[in-house]
Amino acid sequence: MASLRGVRRRVCGKKVKYETAAEAKTDAKLVSSKTGEWFRAYPCSWCGQYHIGHPPGDIRKRMRERLVGRTD
Repeated sequence: MASLRGVRRRVCGKKVKYETAAEAKTDAKLVSSKTGEWFRAYPCSWCGQYHIGHPPGDIRKRMRERLVGRTD
């Protein structure tokens, strides 16, 4: 079983910390546009600040379905 310190390092350790959700969302959009991948801002239960990362698989699936279902 992993120690809490190990979990915290993996979950929060080396990630960039944002004080506000707005800052994190702005960076998530910037990174998404540069890489072509989806990123989102989320609150961290360990440090109380915000990080950015890939959305969970179920959310990515719904986002893909929306894009494919679009009629532009």
